[in-house]
Amino acid sequence: MCFAKRSVIRDSLKKNGFKVTKRNVLNTEINELDKDYDLMVFGCSTWSFGEDEFEMQSGFKPFYNEIGQYQFINKKIGVFGCGDSSYKYFCSAVDQIEELISSKNGSLAGSSLKVDGDPFRNSTDINKWVSTLVKSV
Repeated sequence: MCFAKRSVIRDSLKKNGFKVTKRNVLNTEINELDKDYDLMVFGCSTWSFGEDEFEMQSGFKPFYNEIGQYQFINKKIGVFGCGDSSYKYFCSAVDQIEELISSKNGSLAGSSLKVDGDPFRNSTDINKWVSTLVKSV
């Protein structure tokens, strides 16, 4: 589901005049963050296990640990994720990424986006969020 949402975000950024480089964190080296991007957007799903347990998408965890060593000075970051609001920790991965980026001197480009369910049903909210990102750059 999140893969489809990323396409909505990519398409919306392109419509707003951005040249988009889409990268899978599984194939991204930490030094790629040094490139002179106007905006970086990180996305991660949250998986809930019962009422009191959650974790971020397993493929994102190694990247998350690596960026914990990075300083995001002068970097604008957007954060999004998808989840299910019926769980106590709805989109908690988004909160964890926000906290890490803020603690590493990153500048959050507005509020983060938390998508409940199918991203295609939420494309209007996604496009509004991208407009907010664009204005922050």
